[in-house]
Amino acid sequence: MSVTMKNTRLQRVGGLLLLVAVILTSIALSLQKPVNPIRIGVLHSLTGTMAASEQYEVAVIRAMVNATNRQGGVLGRPLEMILADGQSDPETFAKEAETLLRDRSVSVIFGCWLSSSRQAVKPIIERYDSLLMYPVQYEGLEQSKHIIYAGSTPNQQLFPALTWARQAFGTKLFLVGSDYTYPRSLSFIINVLGPRIGLEVVGEHYVELGNQEFDSLPREIFASGADFVINMLNGDSNTGFFHSMDKGYQQHADRTLPAVISLSLDEISARALPNLQGHSYLSWSYFYSPQHWTSLEEPIVQDALTNELAGQPVGFYPVSTDGYKTVQSFRS
Repeated sequence: MSVTMKNTRLQRVGGLLLLVAVILTSIALSLQKPVNPIRIGVLHSLTGTMAASEQYEVAVIRAMVNATNRQGGVLGRPLEMILADGQSDPETFAKEAETLLRDRSVSVIFGCWLSSSRQAVKPIIERYDSLLMYPVQYEGLEQSKHIIYAGSTPNQQLFPALTWARQAFGTKLFLVGSDYTYPRSLSFIINVLGPRIGLEVVGEHYVELGNQEFDSLPREIFASGADFVINMLNGDSNTGFFHSMDKGYQQHADRTLPAVISLSLDEISARALPNLQGHSYLSWSYFYSPQHWTSLEEPIVQDALTNELAGQPVGFYPVSTDGYKTVQSFRS
């Protein structure tokens, strides 16, 4: 072999080694650089009438985000949680959603509780071609490719409650709710479909969110002859309603009293309210503490429960499991 050919081969090998060295150096340098996080917006009410409920949702999402980061993040990138306060007001929810998407560059928004807040945020999400992870039950009657609805619909929550109540208590019902989309929509559904299963609506009463004045409502309910009440109040209005109802139940302990079945009341809040002489019931997707979650074996869930939620009542909150599902869906 000539000297020229040897030199050429050596040059090629040397060039290849140099190229490999450059690639390895570039990889090493890139690994040293901080990885840009994936920004996610969390938009819930931290103040106002809905704060008492939505704070638990925020706690679970924060726990899942922290656990995800400890387990390596998503696609090798950490999650960065950007929190915004909807202030229990749909207009504020819409404004904060736009701020998160336009100014904070979030990839997705986890949030909203009231259907009115979701509906206010929906056009913002669609305009920015983004995604909203909506955790709670809703009235149905809506579909958007930009929203993942994680909660139950009326056929999964309302209809089983009505069927059971008709068998357990009777055929006459009274509707009580906050004056916004979800209760009004469910009222329409009940009035249309109720008669088909032998139910009669004998009264309805709606109040603004945050209202605490229910002094005359127990008398109205008792006078209607209702066998049971479907309670669709949201937020801290439940406090005024349950205390007023409890006084009425105590005053009429000698008569058969209607049961109250709540569709938007969580277990923690229910334990803090009067049980209406044993006539208070809840209807939701399920009521499981974390140790009964079917996904308990997942490392992220184990991490969150061990490091974030240990000893916290949030684990017993039914909607918090929907919050968990939304984060898991995003990770997947």
